[in-house]
Amino acid sequence: RQLQSLVRAEAPARDAERDDPRVQFLRRTIAFAHALRHQLRGGDPTPELQRLLGPEEARAAAASPLPHDWLLRRNGLVLGECLRAGRVDAPLAAEIDAHLSGLAAAAAGCERIQSLPIPFAYTLLLHRTAYLYCFLLPFGLVDLIGPVVTPFVVAIVAYTFFVLDAVGDEIEDPFGEKPHHLPLEAICTTIEINVLEALGAAELPI
Repeated sequence: RQLQSLVRAEAPARDAERDDPRVQFLRRTIAFAHALRHQLRGGDPTPELQRLLGPEEARAAAASPLPHDWLLRRNGLVLGECLRAGRVDAPLAAEIDAHLSGLAAAAAGCERIQSLPIPFAYTLLLHRTAYLYCFLLPFGLVDLIGPVVTPFVVAIVAYTFFVLDAVGDEIEDPFGEKPHHLPLEAICTTIEINVLEALGAAELPI
């Protein structure tokens, strides 16, 4: 929206005009989302980069250790070129740059979540506490509710503890590809559809 309305140009950016810096800027933003998804899941972003960018940019981004960071830096350089060419005023350029910084901060936050697991000592303490509690629980209940009902109550309590423990292990890595993990592909596809629709693209992803 800001690139369409704040950058001086004769007409709004259209996806068919691939030489327009605004179109390239927005396509890099879509590629950023896909590249970050692959970074978090350990995949290869090259197919998405080749589909969304020009051949030279796709090769340069794919060769970078962090393609999503390369794309943000490239957009920052293009924004600087527009500022120096007088196509955008300095206060407005600063506002657009703040959004680039927000994308960088979001990517850094996701990378911290992905690379910093729960400390082993904390996980070990939870495991041992759950096992010890469930082992000693029957001795505390048998006189209170009787030997017949005690195994059923202990089984329910133990199941609850161990399920919560398993849920904690799964939450540790929310970026996986299991059905209960974050739907990163759907999120990236939605971003791509919204941006391309704003550019008037003829074909949108399913």
